Amino acid sequence: MPAVKYHFLKVIDQPNKGLFVTRQEGIRLANSEYIGWVDADDFVDKTMFSTLYNQAVINDSELVYCGYNPKPYIISFDNYSTALLEVA
Repeated sequence: MPAVKYHFLKVIDQPNKGLFVTRQEGIRLANSEYIGWVDADDFVDKTMFSTLYNQAVINDSELVYCGYNPKPYIISFDNYSTALLEVA
């Protein structure tokens, strides 16, 4: 179970109440500075949340978001490639 391996995750077991009610419950139970939402069909780059967090801090933002780019920009460093996130 992911919550056992990752201490920062919380698992909420409840009947299906729909997206809005479920996210409201997540907000109610959250105890962090920011909340991130990921849907089942979303792709999450390994640096996405750290990039978004850094942008929020740098710009003193209450909200940051990103979009989907089917052809992400690629940079190379000595045979290491990584996709960069476009931060809005």
